[in-house]
Amino acid sequence: GLGAILAARAKPQAVVTFAVFSPEPAPTRIEPAIRRMQSAIEQGFAQPPAGLEAVAQRAGGRPPELVISPVAMADLPIQIEGLAEGAPTHAAALAAAQSAVLLRYKGPAQPDEAHLWGAGLAAAVLAAAPGHVVVDLSTLAVLDGAGWAAGLGARDWIAQQVVIEAAQAADGVQFFTRGMAKLALPDLELTGVAPADARAAFTRFQRVYGDVRSAGSLSPALPDPQPCARPAEAYDQACAALPPAGP
Repeated sequence: GLGAILAARAKPQAVVTFAVFSPEPAPTRIEPAIRRMQSAIEQGFAQPPAGLEAVAQRAGGRPPELVISPVAMADLPIQIEGLAEGAPTHAAALAAAQSAVLLRYKGPAQPDEAHLWGAGLAAAVLAAAPGHVVVDLSTLAVLDGAGWAAGLGARDWIAQQVVIEAAQAADGVQFFTRGMAKLALPDLELTGVAPADARAAFTRFQRVYGDVRSAGSLSPALPDPQPCARPAEAYDQACAALPPAGP
């Protein structure tokens, strides 16, 4: 009925955005370049790189519907300097990059995270050449092509797709996640924690996070997602704010 249709439309979508940095200039002819990349990704699923055969199976044997966007460095939605500070091992490759390809999936969260495995394999295919670096624009993780493929081949890769971070703010300590949008969930956020209460608050934050990941949905006790209070450094900016105190 109409109610079911409206409920389906309102269901949160998964948002995955990986960037593959390249030492090559941005293509002057965008559409042919996108077709070549699509073809390379399809070939990568038909004949996966060594060690990533299981990844192609987890992705359902075919690429998800990705939006592929080659961009010049000046058009990136994130600051390279900040990425380099957080990943000094890859700072030289980031500095040498002349272009990037954004791989974006926005759609239903597929069973067993097939959409996320698929986007990860697509990034691995495009980052296989020397000098390429992959950046997850939600967690801000940075890996070279070999490191990305090695991590993707590990069975616990999905568990690593969300990170928990802490920061000092004017009103106290903040705890927050990055990467939940990849699972069609809002990030979690707890702000205004007094330093003396930080240890207990972090334990509670971890417990709520574990409950949300296990359930695959927000508890009714949590508020609807709103723009995050933390600095807008990540690509996805919806957060469910935990109340400052609770069981």
